[in-house]
Amino acid sequence: MPIVPIAIRLSCALTKATGQFVQLYTIRLLKIKYLWKTIALVEIREQAKA
Repeated sequence: MPIVPIAIRLSCALTKATGQFVQLYTIRLLKIKYLWKTIALVEIREQAKA
């Protein structure tokens, strides 16, 4: 039956796509965290100057 190889290919493609999505999402989250830290630091410095 040719259904099995198709199912295997589909699951492989899904796994790949999920992995890429997770990577992108993680990178985005890290960037956002980094941005927030930077903003917080800048605000603290501005308050210290005032």
